[in-house]
Amino acid sequence: MLVLTAADGEPEAVRAVDDGAEGLWAKQHLQDPSWTYDVRTYRRQDGRSFEVALVHARRMGETTAAAVAARFVAELKPSVLAMCGVCAGRPGWTNLGDVVIADMIYKYDAGEQVRTAAAGPAHFKADGVSRDLPRQWRDRAQDFAQGFPATSEGTALVGERPWPREHAELWLLDALDRGIAPEFGRPIHLDRWAWTAMIDHLLSCGQVTVDAGRLVL
Repeated sequence: MLVLTAADGEPEAVRAVDDGAEGLWAKQHLQDPSWTYDVRTYRRQDGRSFEVALVHARRMGETTAAAVAARFVAELKPSVLAMCGVCAGRPGWTNLGDVVIADMIYKYDAGEQVRTAAAGPAHFKADGVSRDLPRQWRDRAQDFAQGFPATSEGTALVGERPWPREHAELWLLDALDRGIAPEFGRPIHLDRWAWTAMIDHLLSCGQVTVDAGRLVL
């Protein structure tokens, strides 16, 4: 399986997934050593194992994703190509753990510069192309979204979703205000890297300080 990430923080989130992992992440490269990636083996519940190759494109956007993916697919020949991220295009609409399925994909950045008058200003005329999600895929996704949360597996999965940083920050500030030691009430579904990033953000904003090795308001 080849997993492609783009934005900062996304590869760290993938590396933090330890469920079913065997061993640690190992750095490898393509025949051209300038193209590097990380590899780790995971084992499924049925006992079968598979390798995950993790690639960080380092830039967002369709063009970069396609170019980087094509390079790795041609050499690694993965059975599955996946891209995961934080839905950077719709901040505030999604939380960590959400699965976003687009029923239509719209390409809008192709077109030409045109002028409505010989001496007039040029403007961009988009040549948009859309692609609909196949009806069978859409129907199965809707059925899954409605039925899975009611199952025992769905209930457990929803309960283990990571907290959005904004919610976790409010929880921490409230705990400090009430005199509760964060280490005894820390949200158990906040990844270690996200916990560290949250503390750094609150420190940089001046909302908390460190006194004798402890966080204080």
